[in-house]
Amino acid sequence: MMGKPDGTSDAPKPVILMPTPTSAPAKSMLAELGPGRPIYQTANLVPLEEEWAEAKAPDGRTYYYNKRTKQTSWTKPALGVPSTSEKPKPVAMEKIGSTSWRKIQTNTGKQYYYNVETKETTWSMPIELFAMDFEDPEQNEGGDAPEGNGDDTSESSSVGEKRKSEQSDEPEGKSAKTDDVDESDGPTEQERIEIFKQMLREKNVARFGNWEKELPKFAFDPRFKILPKYADRITVFEDYVRNVVVEQKQERKDKIQSAKDAASNNESLMSQLTPDMTFDQFKELIRGEEAFKILVTKDKEKVFQELVEPLKKKESEEKENNRLNAMDDFEDLLAETKGITALTPWIKARKLLEKDERFHSEFLDAKSKEDLFQKYIGLLKEESQKKKDREEAAKKEREQQVSKTRQVETREREKVAGRSRDQENTILFQVMLREEIRDPRASWSRSRKILEADSRWESSHIPTEMKEKLFRDHLKNIQAERAAEFRSLLADKADIDFDSRFDDIRHRIIDDPRYDSVDSEERREIFEKFRRDFKKKCYDDFDDMLTESHRIGHVTSKSVTHGKPFENLVNLISTDKRWQKMKDFESDRESMLIEFIEKLKKKGDQ
Repeated sequence: MMGKPDGTSDAPKPVILMPTPTSAPAKSMLAELGPGRPIYQTANLVPLEEEWAEAKAPDGRTYYYNKRTKQTSWTKPALGVPSTSEKPKPVAMEKIGSTSWRKIQTNTGKQYYYNVETKETTWSMPIELFAMDFEDPEQNEGGDAPEGNGDDTSESSSVGEKRKSEQSDEPEGKSAKTDDVDESDGPTEQERIEIFKQMLREKNVARFGNWEKELPKFAFDPRFKILPKYADRITVFEDYVRNVVVEQKQERKDKIQSAKDAASNNESLMSQLTPDMTFDQFKELIRGEEAFKILVTKDKEKVFQELVEPLKKKESEEKENNRLNAMDDFEDLLAETKGITALTPWIKARKLLEKDERFHSEFLDAKSKEDLFQKYIGLLKEESQKKKDREEAAKKEREQQVSKTRQVETREREKVAGRSRDQENTILFQVMLREEIRDPRASWSRSRKILEADSRWESSHIPTEMKEKLFRDHLKNIQAERAAEFRSLLADKADIDFDSRFDDIRHRIIDDPRYDSVDSEERREIFEKFRRDFKKKCYDDFDDMLTESHRIGHVTSKSVTHGKPFENLVNLISTDKRWQKMKDFESDRESMLIEFIEKLKKKGDQ
């Protein structure tokens, strides 16, 4: 059987014929059957013109559509009530489990189902029987359901006993039906699942389909029982209908890719493809190609677009490259042509440009040429304005630089003049201080009165704060000069050594006029500082002596720091005054010499 026009089923769905009240023909038929014979009811059929309508499938074939039941069929349904002479007669009845359904065998070899309670008859298995474990009957095709009898006393005893024995063997409380399939032999569980899915695929189970609605499509297929557990069948079914969309998309994608590959490998076909080819032309080109026969029109068009798109892209890129090259050539032509300025109009420029073949490029239209010309004129105007702005900026900068230089020179002259005046006034005031103030202990308040009496106080033109500062600097200078005089006295006559005290040397310097240059407390401070400086100078001089001894070769890294050789070295350098000044620190003197030699050894006599 071929699939439905809408692609969801191979064959029209079986029509369940509902019973009608017993009619006069039915009563006469019952009389003919006689007592003890099975009875059945006839089903009413509505004429074709009332329920059925003709329609055209996409491929042009005619199919039939039932407006009430939504059923479709490739074959034309029968008109009116079927002939009674062709009706099959029941010959045997089989009870189906504990249900009210009976399976009726006819004299023509066909079978149908009869419900003893509802008096319903149908050629197809009722939905509620699919979940039960019983022998699959052969699927009947077409025909009307014969009338049945509700008397179940004439059912086949052998078949009934068989079903009873089978039901008695089932474990009590069994929730999921299991067929008698030996799982230890034959396909693996995964292989069984794949076989079951292949069955669903071949039966065209609808995507997102419902188990009860799709079950009649495959319930009588031998592969239906490849999965022993009924619950497993439902699980695999639900998984399949969820994933069938993905599989169908992948299958469609593979078909499209296969067709595309076949077309790509067909040199003759590819050589005839052009960027401006239409889809109708393409369909004529692929007529007879096997790879495209399995594709629908939409997918063929998709392959067409994928094959032509690179050609269109390549053609577009070539056109764009040619256009860009023509633009570059035209811009070069504008730059090379003499006589075109920022004020030249297009009409005049065009006459100058037409003499060059680059002006007549087929890849540039008249508007593009004029646009490029206007752009070039804009650049000329912009460059001209920039040049003018640069000139004006340079001129302004020069003027500013000249003005700035003049200002700097003026300020410098004023500063020099001001510094000169300030310097003269300062010198004048300092001379007055040296003449009037000689006591380093003088106070500003008393000294100011003396200074104000001098005419130079006013003529100096120095602020009072500055005068006070100069006064205090003058006192510091007096104090420093007197301290220097006293230090020179200590250096000349005190004969100070490291252990000297002020009281020990006082008698040597008291008669010198410089002794009174500082007061008693300051004398002792200067003495102590002088003694510390003297000691530091002796040590520094001793370091200098060692360095000089090394330079002239008396002290080297090979010098011995003990015994007779060390004594000879000491005798050699002891004639130096700087050695002799350290007489009071003999141990320090020798220690410094030994330490110096050790450093030379570490440095390698550098």
